[in-house]
Amino acid sequence: MPISSLPLVKEVKEEKKVKLENMRRATQVVAQLEKENNFQLALIDHNKAIAESVLKKGDIKLKAGRKKVKINRNSSSYVKGKEDSKEIDLDQKAITHVAKRSKL
Repeated sequence: MPISSLPLVKEVKEEKKVKLENMRRATQVVAQLEKENNFQLALIDHNKAIAESVLKKGDIKLKAGRKKVKINRNSSSYVKGKEDSKEIDLDQKAITHVAKRSKL
């Protein structure tokens, strides 16, 4: 009886075929992903080129914007302002504490 006809040898051959097929599929997938990646990079480069050409055509120069200035807020000043605003006459006739002093 030849060795190739044994069931164990046939199983090993089948496993090798499956592994080989899986490797082929994997290389195809990797090649496809690399191709897609190249397309994405080309698209990004194309978009950058469009932006640069628009800036050149319009003779536009980009500058750095103003830096954000941190504003220190004092909560006690806010409370004091609320208290002071209660003394203001909304009809704009007079400021109440000044009006009270003038009546005295």
